[in-house]
Amino acid sequence: MVMLVSDRLIKVISFDMGCTLFWEPACEKHNAEKIMKEQFEKLLKEAEKLGYEVPHIENAYKIYIDIREKIWKNSLERELWHKYLLLRFFYEIGVDIDPDDLEHLYWFFIDMIAKRFTLPKRHRQLLEYLSGMGYYIILTTATGAHDLPLRVIRYNDAKQFFNQVFSTQLLGLIKPDPRFYVEISETLHIEPHRIIHIGDSLKYDVLPAMKAGYKTILFDWRTKCRPGDNVTCITDLWEVLEYIQ
Repeated sequence: MVMLVSDRLIKVISFDMGCTLFWEPACEKHNAEKIMKEQFEKLLKEAEKLGYEVPHIENAYKIYIDIREKIWKNSLERELWHKYLLLRFFYEIGVDIDPDDLEHLYWFFIDMIAKRFTLPKRHRQLLEYLSGMGYYIILTTATGAHDLPLRVIRYNDAKQFFNQVFSTQLLGLIKPDPRFYVEISETLHIEPHRIIHIGDSLKYDVLPAMKAGYKTILFDWRTKCRPGDNVTCITDLWEVLEYIQ
């Protein structure tokens, strides 16, 4: 249960992780495909180092994505664990992976991703300020590995700022399902209207959190707050202070 520190309306500040609070090169969409391609090339080379005969595949990441899409098409949409998808991936390319080696490759994969994320200096300063003011700060993210945000926090020396971390893998719900945000408020035992969620996506952050009863803010660094979106919008995270005090 969240310990309330004052009579202020907003008690919990929820930040989306990727491309909102933390930055990584794939936030720029034109970088995403190249980064994923390089990531899977490194993954396959690591598998070769473990002694596996790995076929040459030009765009291995597309096989990984296709596996996920196929599972979602043939069953209920749920957040799929990266470790399971990697297992499916290696069998798909003809590699009978040992469980211990799968564990090694999973962490190799997660570390590659986590090390791309950085916490901008001004965002760190904002967290220091909000934490000092006594706000309960949570980090939320859509990922098939709850280990990922934990590693991102560790590599950025930011653990002291977050009271809790919620991922779609931890809750077993994918965005943009509003139940993801409902589950968070129920877990924290705090009314949804006392939580403010800040994210960079209307579809995956703002609208579903709004449906769950949260106060919401769109961090629109991409299109600089389009009037037609009809939501509270900021282009600098420090502007959140105008809506929580």
